[in-house]
Amino acid sequence: MPGLTANIITVPARIIPHRSTSSKFIRERGRMDLEVEVHEVDSYLSVKAVGRYSLANLSGLFDQIRAESDNRTGQGVILDVTKVTGTVPIMDMFALGEHCSKAWKPPFRVAILSPEEWVYRFFENVARNRGVQVAVVSSQVAAREWLAKG
Repeated sequence: MPGLTANIITVPARIIPHRSTSSKFIRERGRMDLEVEVHEVDSYLSVKAVGRYSLANLSGLFDQIRAESDNRTGQGVILDVTKVTGTVPIMDMFALGEHCSKAWKPPFRVAILSPEEWVYRFFENVARNRGVQVAVVSSQVAAREWLAKG
């Protein structure tokens, strides 16, 4: 048609891992690039992460805190991600929930301290539906209370 123009935008495809390979896919995406502090506090580990969000960063962090807990006789963990910046895509929350179901087996318990509780609720639901003992909370007090109920 004369006078009609169209703009075509090419968007690169995004690979979404298949359910059975999500953990392998996450581990192969890259190294973890977060600053992580681990402290033993009473009967639990306190883990604080600082840095930019990426799927590889959080999945690597989740693996690391399980290893740290195992090194200290399987203590519960309070994971503070309040200083992790960036947008967390909803599909990443699904992949991370599945990843945790493979890495965090009961009786391992993790309370995740998040400023945006609602963002991590989907992750929490995915993980809990797969048997993970995890809670997303907005305060240290709530995290300690949840771990103590264990």
